[in-house]
Amino acid sequence: MNFSFDLSLGSVVMNGVRRLMAGLENANSTASYALSCAGSLVAYAANTLRYGCLSGQRAILVEAGATNLLTYATASATTGWTASSATVTDLDLDALGVFPGVKIASNGAVWNRLNHTATPNVTSGVSYHLQAFFKFGTSGKLRPTLVNVSGATETRVDVAVSGNTNALSAAGALSNVTIAAIGSGGVYQLDATFVPNFTGALNIGFGPASAVSGQDVVLLGAQFETGTSGTSFINSAGASTARAADLVTAPITADVSAGVRVRGTFCVKVEKDEYNMAFVLDAGTTASRITMSWQKSTALFGVSLFSGGVLQGTYTYSGAALGDTVEVDLTFTAAAISGSINGDAVSKALAGAYTPPTTARIGHSAGGASIPGRLLCSKFIVTGVPA
Repeated sequence: MNFSFDLSLGSVVMNGVRRLMAGLENANSTASYALSCAGSLVAYAANTLRYGCLSGQRAILVEAGATNLLTYATASATTGWTASSATVTDLDLDALGVFPGVKIASNGAVWNRLNHTATPNVTSGVSYHLQAFFKFGTSGKLRPTLVNVSGATETRVDVAVSGNTNALSAAGALSNVTIAAIGSGGVYQLDATFVPNFTGALNIGFGPASAVSGQDVVLLGAQFETGTSGTSFINSAGASTARAADLVTAPITADVSAGVRVRGTFCVKVEKDEYNMAFVLDAGTTASRITMSWQKSTALFGVSLFSGGVLQGTYTYSGAALGDTVEVDLTFTAAAISGSINGDAVSKALAGAYTPPTTARIGHSAGGASIPGRLLCSKFIVTGVPA
């Protein structure tokens, strides 16, 4: 594939075709990470576009703000983590380009583990997402353990490639437990949803789930955040750490007085609020805007045009689900919405008013509203239409 990045234009060219409009910028006040197509965690400075991977293509990543409640995201035998009757050894792996790694070896009890020293407070009935990066060791298993500190009850499960076993839910429900290989070198990502049945301090630990002395697992890092789905890695180092929301925008410089055409490729991976924006074109106000969003309650995509605070019409698309990639080629005029979504013809008559947009936004509405939990966009081109 012939791939280049034109820094002067802020646009991406693939096989000679421009895939992202010029002038795209990200107003994100915090440095952050994103997982690349090459399978490494890439660090990004504040206020820069972040790139993830969509169907093997580099894609702009947009996420709502999130906080890693663990004060030390990178596992360590000496800093921020404490051995619980396990033998722990710092490594020098540079896994995913970030993690040195810690070998956690059993001393003969299945519960031996490495605990995160600080204990975040949780609220009964609230959903939290646990994420961990690890490598299977000689035990072939990883056991995440979540303990109610005051009540001394625990929730755990033994995770292996062959499946999950030995689940216990005394401190709350642990569900949607999955693992996925990422990058190279045998690295896996654990994802799980935890809903505690208590309010108070929570201890989180990881071990090899083995009663055989010397059997081990390698922990790289972990993240614990509110919500049912995880977000990109937040590298806390001494305190719980927040990542600001991505606000990706660009000025529309084309002549769109007669209408505007949008060509784009989007994937709403994780929903957050009721409306999860794929793109928005507006005239500096929400009163006059064109939107495409995933609606949580209906599980449908909607494309709408507003002018002067009045809805001119909405086209609803049912041919894609949450997590599906959506390819759009849509034209908006005062008369109609036309074009295609995923190759399906789109035609919707409008009420007759159209306000030319001046700003294009990926993954949010003006004011930073309606940001998906996670959105990827590998193509976004905005052009005018003939009068």
